[in-house]
Amino acid sequence: MSEPTYTWRNAFYSGLAFGLIFGLWLGFVNGWLPPSNLDNWIALACAILFSGSLFGLITGLFASSGIIPKAGSIYLASEEVIVHTGVANHFLNLEARGGRLALTSSHLIFKPHNVNLQQCELRIPLTNIANVEASRTWGIIPNGLAIHLNCGAREKFVVNNSSAWAKLLK
Repeated sequence: MSEPTYTWRNAFYSGLAFGLIFGLWLGFVNGWLPPSNLDNWIALACAILFSGSLFGLITGLFASSGIIPKAGSIYLASEEVIVHTGVANHFLNLEARGGRLALTSSHLIFKPHNVNLQQCELRIPLTNIANVEASRTWGIIPNGLAIHLNCGAREKFVVNNSSAWAKLLK
């Protein structure tokens, strides 16, 4: 699947989740739950569809905009080449930083986009990686990637196709 396809698929799913949660909350606050008549059903359906569609559209436009770093914007040493790249989130302290993850011939590099609070780039030499495993975000969504380093530290990412990333890094 191509990167734009992943981007819009993820935007659709996030819009669906947001629409359900926000629409049900709005229905609870406005007394539409439980729906007692047709007007309540229509109001609830409109709240879910409108909020989910708007959130998904905004998410998709942001993720496909020029804000996310392109692979060519990552600094490489003269002998280094990019093996695999994709959009990702990196967990640093309490922030899930969005940006681009790139696997090169000698490093795993994460370059955050400019909207993040923490702007530092992460460069991990491949020789410092002890173990890699595909994991689940929040124990549910199969898009996590855990990188265990030789020093005992662990870096966590959210990526598209985490099992492919794990195979490439092993």
